[in-house]
Amino acid sequence: MANGLSGAVVAAGCAMAVAVPAAGSTAAAGSTAPPTTRVFARAAADGRGLLPTVNAYRAAVGNPDNGSNAPNNGGRREINWDGVPDAQSAPNLLPADFLYNTARRGAVFTAPGNRFQVSATQNNPTKTAVRFGNL
Repeated sequence: MANGLSGAVVAAGCAMAVAVPAAGSTAAAGSTAPPTTRVFARAAADGRGLLPTVNAYRAAVGNPDNGSNAPNNGGRREINWDGVPDAQSAPNLLPADFLYNTARRGAVFTAPGNRFQVSATQNNPTKTAVRFGNL
C-alpha cells in the first residue's frame, strides 16, 4: 500500500478496527520491535456510521483507489466482496487467485485445503443461506 503502510480490516456486524504503521514510523535496523501503529476503530448502528472511520483509513493508506488498474507507486486497492459472482460464492469455493487475476485487486487468499469461501448474496440462484449458512 502507499507510503509503506499495510493493514487489515476486521469487521463484525457494524464494527471495525484497523491498525496501520503511523506515518514515518519504522523499526530500528536489526530491531525486532514493531513500528508504532495508528488504530482506526468505530462501532455504529449501520454501515453508514462506519464511513467516517473508513474514509480516515483510506486517507492514511493513500489515494487514489487504483481499483483493478495495473500496479502503481501510490494509492491503494479495495476489495469489493459484493462483486464476487454467485458461481464463486458459498457453497462454492473462491479460487485463491480470483482477486488477483480475475478481479485484479492484488490479493491472493489461501486456507488449509484451499477451502476459502465468500458468503452468498440473498438473491443467489442456489438459495444458499447468507452469512455462510451452508456450513
